[in-house]
Amino acid sequence: MRRFWRMLNPTYRGAVVGLICALACCLLNETVVMRGAENWALDNCFVLRGKRSTSANVVVVGIDEDSLRDLKKPLAFISPEMSEVVRYLYAEGASAIGLDFFIPADAEDRPYFRPGADGDADQLGKAIAQSKKVILPEWQLGDEWLSPLFQWKTKNEIDPAWTDLGYVNLTTDNDTFLRRQ
Repeated sequence: MRRFWRMLNPTYRGAVVGLICALACCLLNETVVMRGAENWALDNCFVLRGKRSTSANVVVVGIDEDSLRDLKKPLAFISPEMSEVVRYLYAEGASAIGLDFFIPADAEDRPYFRPGADGDADQLGKAIAQSKKVILPEWQLGDEWLSPLFQWKTKNEIDPAWTDLGYVNLTTDNDTFLRRQ
């Protein structure tokens, strides 16, 4: 009988109702209907917000197919050319330089990445170490992390910073939009 009277107390009753509501929200949040409603709400927030101007100076440097063909070598061998790009961007005053491609670290012992070879990876590693502004990609596959060549990460090994590596996994929703990371 005493428990019954305790439940009439608004404090206990509020705590119990709050816990029940929290549990219901956690369970409903995993349903397809709620995920769809959340996606709809997120999309409409961006539509209603409209375009926003920015004063950020961002330059995106890309390599097109014609430029890759002109190199006359595979993409995996462009470390020497990328070192020139990094040095140029650094000299022009770039605040940060992000590379969105990488060669996995397990390939570092291959002869074509050694100094003097076609894909000399040390050259890009030296440019990265000199600029101290390059963010290299790191990719998670299941429980395993794929990181770039050791030669590229020499700066990270000598003077590690939290900005040296960037997480590049992208997860799209069923409708092929990227809403969460």
